[in-house]
Amino acid sequence: MGNELAHFREFDENVEQDWFLLGYYSHNTFNRYIRDLSHVYKYHNALSFNDYKHNGFKWIDADNTAQSIFSFYREDPQSVIICIFNMTPVSYESYRFGVPYEGVYTELLNTEKDIYDGCNMCNYFPVNTEKVECHRFQQSILVRIAPFAGIYFEYKK
Repeated sequence: MGNELAHFREFDENVEQDWFLLGYYSHNTFNRYIRDLSHVYKYHNALSFNDYKHNGFKWIDADNTAQSIFSFYREDPQSVIICIFNMTPVSYESYRFGVPYEGVYTELLNTEKDIYDGCNMCNYFPVNTEKVECHRFQQSILVRIAPFAGIYFEYKK
């Protein structure tokens, strides 16, 4: 509650939101990110499908202590959402991830887009899989990863 404006103060249900904060660039870009993240969650069922079942969440790489990048995927009968998180100040121009299906993966959301006041190191074009084994999968993708980025990719079945 209250995160959508990046408040300075703790949320208080008895006090109106500090709407004036949207007049500040950093608060406005953060609000746009939260709005877009909510939109992705609302309109991409794979992110909530099988929430309470064992197969609702699958790790791609949970043990990368060297680069501190972790990744997982969620899927429903129509699509797969790959979630990648870089927890360090290091960028990668070409980082390989194993993926569950062969085909095309499209970036849905990237915390480093310029519209969110990021460095704009994004994957602007769809990414095709390569027949290169990685993370226990028979195919993989090469993606750009900015420092401290969170990235969502979609694969449509």
